[in-house]
Amino acid sequence: MANYSINAVTRRVVYTGSAGLGPYAFSFEILTQTDVDVYFNTTKLTLTTDYTVAISANGTGNVTIVTGTNVPSTPDANDQIIIVGSRDIARTTDFVTAGDFRASAINEQLDALTIFDQQLLELSDRAITAPVTDPASINMTLPAKDSRKGKYLAFNTATGNPEAGASSDDVTTLAAVTTDIATLADIEDGTDATDAIQTVAGISGNVTTVAGISSNVTTVAGISSNVTSVAGNASNINTVAGNNSNVTTVAGISSDVTTVAADGTDIGTVAGISANVTTVAGISSDVTTVAGISGDVSSVAAQVVGYNFSTTTAMADPGSGNVRFNNATVASVTAIAIDDLDANGVDQSAYIALFDDSTNTVKGTLVFRTGGGDVATFNITGLTDNTGWFQIAVTHVASSGTFSNAEDTFIGFTRAGDKGADGAGSGDVTGPSSATDNAIARFDTTTGKLIQNSGVTISDANAVAAGSLTLTTDLAVADGGTGASTASAARTNLGAAASGSNSDITALTGLTTDLSVAQGGTGAGTFTANGVLHGNGTSAIGATGTGTSGQVLTSNGSGSAPTFQAAAAGGKVLQIVTAATSTEATSTSGTYADTNLTADITPANTANKILVLVSQSISSTGGRAGGALRIVRGSTEIEEYNQISNAENQMGQHFIQHLDSPSSTSSNTYHTEFKRIDQSATVTAQRNDSSGNATSTITLIELDYS
Repeated sequence: MANYSINAVTRRVVYTGSAGLGPYAFSFEILTQTDVDVYFNTTKLTLTTDYTVAISANGTGNVTIVTGTNVPSTPDANDQIIIVGSRDIARTTDFVTAGDFRASAINEQLDALTIFDQQLLELSDRAITAPVTDPASINMTLPAKDSRKGKYLAFNTATGNPEAGASSDDVTTLAAVTTDIATLADIEDGTDATDAIQTVAGISGNVTTVAGISSNVTTVAGISSNVTSVAGNASNINTVAGNNSNVTTVAGISSDVTTVAADGTDIGTVAGISANVTTVAGISSDVTTVAGISGDVSSVAAQVVGYNFSTTTAMADPGSGNVRFNNATVASVTAIAIDDLDANGVDQSAYIALFDDSTNTVKGTLVFRTGGGDVATFNITGLTDNTGWFQIAVTHVASSGTFSNAEDTFIGFTRAGDKGADGAGSGDVTGPSSATDNAIARFDTTTGKLIQNSGVTISDANAVAAGSLTLTTDLAVADGGTGASTASAARTNLGAAASGSNSDITALTGLTTDLSVAQGGTGAGTFTANGVLHGNGTSAIGATGTGTSGQVLTSNGSGSAPTFQAAAAGGKVLQIVTAATSTEATSTSGTYADTNLTADITPANTANKILVLVSQSISSTGGRAGGALRIVRGSTEIEEYNQISNAENQMGQHFIQHLDSPSSTSSNTYHTEFKRIDQSATVTAQRNDSSGNATSTITLIELDYS
C-alpha cells in the first residue's frame, strides 16, 4: 500500500532535452509506473521500449529515456521531454457487505481519487472555458460539424456563444493582399512619402476639371510616359495654350511631331523634371488638344518597360526583372545587361530583339528613367542574345542623377530609321542667301531643287511658334483635331462630357476638402495612429483611441463608439492548499470539539472565494452514536451537517463542501469540529485500531472573482 500524501502540484512537467537520456524528475506522486505518459516532442512514448520509470519512497520519481525506437538518438536542447499524469480512471476496489474494510484499500482509493482530480484540473487548465462571471445562459457548445467545416471560430456579438466565423478561403484570400492593404495604409497615414491620397484630397478642384474631360483623360492615360515628357515644357505649353488656333495647325503636321518624338535625348531631359506634371494639371484644355494625337503618343508609350536597377557591373545574366550597367559611372557605360523578364515577370525578349533591327550604325536610343528622377540616355550600336538575357552595346549621350540598387527603372526605346538609299543627284538643291533662325525650310516651285524660307519656326527647345501657324478650316477628328471651332461643338464631336460625369475617372487629384462618406470617402483627413475605424452613419468615419497593452476592443452598445477596455477576469483557480490527518479524536459531549483536521490559506484579493472540500472520517465505538459535523473559519461556523449516524464500531467517510467568501487578504484557518447529539457511544474522528489508521483530508481552492 502506498503510504504517502498526494501533494497539491501540477501533474505535468516539460523539459528541454539538454539532459540527454535523463533522468527527468517529476514532483507529483504516482502509485504505479503506468500512472504517467511520456512524450518526445509530439510523439507519445511506450513504457520500457522508449523509457523507464523509477518511483521514490514519497511517490515522486523520474523518467529515463531509451533510444532506438520512437527516440532515434539522444535528445538535445532542441528537443522536448513532457511528463504528464495519466492514471487510468477506474475503480479497482469494491467493498462488499460483511467483507474486509481495510484502511490500506481505502487509502489507495482516496489517493487515486485525488490523482484523478489533479489530472482533470491539469487538463482543464489547458482548455478554453467561459469566465465564471458570464451569464447563466452562456452555451459554449461548438456549432455542428457541417456548419463549422472550413470556418474560423468566432463568438456571437450578442450572446458571446461560439459560432462559425469567416471562411478559411476568405481569410487566405485576404492574407494574399496584405501587402497591398499595408501599402494603402502607408499612403493614407503618410508613411509612404508619396502620400497620394492626401495629395488628391488637396486638389479636388483640379479633379473636377479633369472629370469634365474624362474621355481625354482615358486617352492620355494610355500615353502617360509622353505626358511626363511634355510636362518638361510646361512654360512653352502655356504659351501654346494662348495660341490654340495655331496648335490646331501643328496638329496638321502630326507626322513631324512623331519624328520629334524620336529625339530621345530631349525626352530624357524632360523626364527629369517630372514635378512639373502638377503644372500640366492646370492646363487641362491643352491636354485635351494633345489627346487628339493620341495614336502617335500611344506608339511611343508602347516602347516603355519597367525593370529593377542592379548596381552590379559584371556583364552576366542580371536575374529576373533586373537591368545593370558595366560601369558605376553612368557617363562611362559602354554595355548594358538586361534580363528577358521585366519587373512584372513579362517576357520582353521579342521586344528587346528589335533594338538592333535598324540598318543604321546607331540602331536607336535607350532612355532610362527612375522613380527618383534619375535619367540616362544611350545610343545603341549592337545587341547580343545570350539566351535568357541580352547584352546591349551603347554609347553614352547624356545623364543626370545617381542610379540606386533595386530602384524602379523605366526604359524607353526609340528605333532609328533605316539608312536611306544613296541619292542620284550631286548637290543640286539650293536655298536662299539668308534665312530666319529656326525656320522650317519648304520647297519653292515644283522642281524639288529650290528651298525657301518659311514663316513656321521651331525653337531650340523643339517648341513650334504657334503664331506662325494658320488653319483655314477646322481640323477633323480623324486628323487629330476636334472638327470644331468652339468648345461646345468640340465636346459633341469628341463625345466628351461637359461636367458631372465620372465614368472614366481612374484617379483623383486636387481635392481641397475631405471626400464625404456619401461620395465614397471617409469624411476625414486624418485618423488616430493605430486606432480602429468605425462607422458613424452618413457622418465622417471615426477612429478609436489606441488603448493600452492587454486591453480589448469592447462594444459600448448601440449609439456609442467602441473603446479599448481591460479584459474581463475571474473564474480561474489561483492556489490550492491540501492538508490531511490520521490523529484520532474522540467525544461523548454535545459540545463541538476539534477533529485535528485543519488548513490555512491567504487569499490574493478580498473579492476572491475559497472552495472548501472535506473528506472526514467519523466512526462510533462502544455502541451506536449520532453526531454532527461542521466547518469553521477561525471561530465562525460556515457549514454544519447534523444527524451523522454510525452503527456500533462502524466507520464512515463523510464528504462535505462549502464555497466561502472570507473578504480578506489575511491568513485564514479552516478546520472541522464534531459532537455527539444522540445515543450513548463515543464518536471518533480518524479511528486508530489494529487494522490501521483512518485519514481525513481538507482541500482549500482559491477562485479568482476579482
